Amino acid sequence: MTSSTLPGERELEYKHSSGCFGFDGTDEWKGRRDTLFAALHANPKAKFVTRLLQFGSEPLFDWVLDPPVLIQQVKAAKANLSSLQIPVTVSDMAYSFRDLHANDGGPDVLKAIDMFDAHILPFFSTQASTANKSWPIVLSDLNYFIAQGDGVKKIWFSERILSIRGPTETTLTNAERMTKKRAQEAWTRDWKKNPAHRRFRHGGAAWNPKPHVKHTAREVFARATQCRTNHAFIGEYYSKFVPSEPIGCPCGGWLQTREHIIKDCPRYEEKRQLFRDVDEEIELKTRLGTNKGLKALAKFIEKTGAFTKSGNPREGAKKPTLNDDAREGEDNDESWWENLERSGIEDE
Repeated sequence: MTSSTLPGERELEYKHSSGCFGFDGTDEWKGRRDTLFAALHANPKAKFVTRLLQFGSEPLFDWVLDPPVLIQQVKAAKANLSSLQIPVTVSDMAYSFRDLHANDGGPDVLKAIDMFDAHILPFFSTQASTANKSWPIVLSDLNYFIAQGDGVKKIWFSERILSIRGPTETTLTNAERMTKKRAQEAWTRDWKKNPAHRRFRHGGAAWNPKPHVKHTAREVFARATQCRTNHAFIGEYYSKFVPSEPIGCPCGGWLQTREHIIKDCPRYEEKRQLFRDVDEEIELKTRLGTNKGLKALAKFIEKTGAFTKSGNPREGAKKPTLNDDAREGEDNDESWWENLERSGIEDE
């Protein structure tokens, strides 16, 4: 029995520990098994980085151990590793459990293991003469594992397990990569077909968030997005969607627009230099459509409180005091939002 690690991993940081029996019929695997158990118990990180312990590869298909003996080994391994909470499995094909050992305990092995390490290898079948004939075998084997697991046990597919013609073209990993690629291509095609709608256009297709999304405070990013889409706490938005709200600017302007806030409102003149450092004319196209402009907009919103309900910088939450703890046991009818307002914490 040996331990296996993925390329680049540090020694003893197991992602997947496997037991290999060999083909010579000897019992040397028992020494390897015990060495692996000792290594897992000695490594304090083992229980955090080990997905499972695997008896394999394909011990039933190779007639290395009879099913009852293999079940004994699985139960002993589960007991040995119980303190580490590492699940135990056997890597083999559906054919081994379902057909080859149908009458001498093959299905019972599936009941003994914690999850299924399913080998789906249709090229072993004499019926898999073409790819079209291979795929039904894949589905049949997969459905067998699903049925045996009763919808409870997980099915583990190793990187090179799901294969029709070979590991380089038809691995499960490659299938996932191609599915992701095709989805993004379809998303990009649809995006290019849709013209800009009114004042903005949806961003391009990308799986990973842009740096300005990952490195901008959540509230600031939300306010910047509201500003760019013109759906913000401003009079121009109220005039169309919330007629009960005033549309004028607190500075005296008759209509509060985002252009007014960014370019003209005297309330924010002190911080407007953030925009002038990027563009002296403070054009909205530059402010809202370039990386430099968006960085300046984020800083402007953070420092001024622009595009919030009050239009002022948010007050930080006050630190709790002993008096707050004393008030917790008091009976009062004060609602939770009134408590927040009293504490100076505004929820917009």
